[in-house]
Amino acid sequence: MLDSESGFVYVLTHPRFPELVKVGFTSRLVEERVADLSTAVPEDFTIAFRLTTLNARAVERHTHELLGEHRLRKDKEFFEVTEEQACAAVQAAAEAVNGIRAWTPGGPYRLRAEHRVFLPLRAG
Repeated sequence: MLDSESGFVYVLTHPRFPELVKVGFTSRLVEERVADLSTAVPEDFTIAFRLTTLNARAVERHTHELLGEHRLRKDKEFFEVTEEQACAAVQAAAEAVNGIRAWTPGGPYRLRAEHRVFLPLRAG
């Protein structure tokens, strides 16, 4: 559990594509990622949701699995779902990946100063 990558899982919307959302991961600030993405389109993406987690790649991957049937293209992070559905999927993925049931037995886990631990308050 401790060898994962911390960062943000985000949901972005765009006024030119109201039927699509982008669900992705970044280890930087989401605003920096939006600035990168917005250079190729006439209007900026809007941050609809962001979640910080120690396991950002795993949460992103699980979110993509949850939304898989709505994925526009396999090699892209765009989904034909509502903003609310995308946000709910990220939250469900975070609970599945970060929840107490996701921790494998066998500890103890030895934390070092550079580790950050995020645990949801709700069982998942």
